[in-house]
Amino acid sequence: MSISDFDFSWEQESEVETSTTRTIDSDVNLRKCQRQEKGISRSVNTKRSFIWKFFKQERNANNVEVMKCGLLDHNGNPCTTQYLTFGSTSNAI
Repeated sequence: MSISDFDFSWEQESEVETSTTRTIDSDVNLRKCQRQEKGISRSVNTKRSFIWKFFKQERNANNVEVMKCGLLDHNGNPCTTQYLTFGSTSNAI
């Protein structure tokens, strides 16, 4: 058995993947530059999820950022549901 008997195709795949990643990164950077030239900004804090109709973002008593439910129950009492905020609303859906 010699070294040529082994399959090293993973080395070639890695090179292709790196090249593809570089191309994608270049495309993303190009689009950012084009938006900046046109005066179009994309706010990082834009809240587009339907969740924000029912929750508000605030700090709790422990100074931790949370999403707090803003609904009332059938007796008129405020909902006490809270979720930690980490940049996504997926934990509240």
